[in-house]
Amino acid sequence: MQYYYLITALPMLKFDAEPPINMDEFIELCRQELTERDFIKFSNVSGSQISAEFEAWNTALKNELVRLRASRLNFNADESLKEGSIYAGLAELAREVFNQENPLEAELLLDRMRWNKISELEALEYFSMEKLAAYLLKLKLLKRKTLFTKEKGNENYRQIYETTTGSTAV
Repeated sequence: MQYYYLITALPMLKFDAEPPINMDEFIELCRQELTERDFIKFSNVSGSQISAEFEAWNTALKNELVRLRASRLNFNADESLKEGSIYAGLAELAREVFNQENPLEAELLLDRMRWNKISELEALEYFSMEKLAAYLLKLKLLKRKTLFTKEKGNENYRQIYETTTGSTAV
């Protein structure tokens, strides 16, 4: 089934902007506009093709990062890898993230790559359930970005520092 009204009524999501709609509002809109059967499918977004393809790609990206980190620490990465496919070009993307000196910049770069992958997957979806699944994935990325604050970053740093050194960070 196609959802022309719902999808055209949704505010545009932009990676470099605050989410114009929160998750609860989006899910409530979907509950109101989707058929009961489609809403049940939507509620299990992991069942969508876009979500499955994105998760497979994201797992492969994480595996590449594990390989790079393990190599730096002279550690065998095989035990830490998750089962999944291999994608062309991911090693270069992972290396670009791995070479970031600032952890926040690395996370933002990762999220930008994820955003771009979702955009690629949704390119030929217009008014379908798959388009809604892609919208939800992007909304989750934007929500995740709102969690990156200087205060939380400093607190996490202090906790890690104190745990590893046994002394209080200044």
